[in-house]
Amino acid sequence: MTSQPFDFRQPPASNLETKTMGWLREACGMAPRIWSKILPFKIDLYVERVNAMSAVKALDNLSEGLVAFRLKLDQFPEIEPLLMLPRPLLLALINGSLGVVSETLPEDRELSTVENSICDFLINQLILKILGDSWPASIHPKFTISVRGEPKGVSRLPPNDLVVVSVLQLNGPFGSQPITLVMPRSAPLTELVRPSVDPVPVRPVAKELLEALVCEMPVDLAVLLGSTDLTMLQVATLRAGDVVVLGQKVNEPLRAKVAGKDKFAVWPGAVGRRQAVQVDTMLEQ
Repeated sequence: MTSQPFDFRQPPASNLETKTMGWLREACGMAPRIWSKILPFKIDLYVERVNAMSAVKALDNLSEGLVAFRLKLDQFPEIEPLLMLPRPLLLALINGSLGVVSETLPEDRELSTVENSICDFLINQLILKILGDSWPASIHPKFTISVRGEPKGVSRLPPNDLVVVSVLQLNGPFGSQPITLVMPRSAPLTELVRPSVDPVPVRPVAKELLEALVCEMPVDLAVLLGSTDLTMLQVATLRAGDVVVLGQKVNEPLRAKVAGKDKFAVWPGAVGRRQAVQVDTMLEQ
């Protein structure tokens, strides 16, 4: 038997990565229809690869000149994925939204004031919308932008945690460019591999039957005769025949508790050989 080294920072592909790829392929299929309403040129989007690795390795493998968007999900506030794309590609998409078509990517540079104002809206409409709409579950996570900047500067991913790195390729008039999505290997991705459970059919129950069952449920009624405070020395010296004076006055009703809460004011008494109480009033809650 031969042994082979195993890199725990990059585990083998699992069903989670396969499900993630299926989700992203669905998103890529929606992209041309959505993007055609915003951009004046034709694009094609497809999934290149989906891998699991440590967050620190994922960030170390990134190329230079990427713009990172730290995302947030309303349903999972503790999860903060990263969406990254080359700045020249971002500039080309912004130019396209303004009606400018070019067969080459713009030179890498900082965004202008106008481009900054368009940037987040464009990413929401072109990418985050299709990620949410293509989610293969009844409740779709809503992706929104939290912070934009340099990848390592905006990332809050714990370095040693496993993440799922998905690389999409965008084909346009300017060639092919990558879009990278890094998501923690936890919820909501883990919901993609959660086995579905068929709901157990529930037979309708008549209202009268429910009321009859509730009326027959036992309820504890407790009446406290009184209480007092004693020191530990006094308790230790108590003997049979000693009288302990309670704080309850004999001319005041006792309190009857239901489920631990005061419910009735009652007077103590007896019925035959058994102790009993007579309900005087219902206490306000």
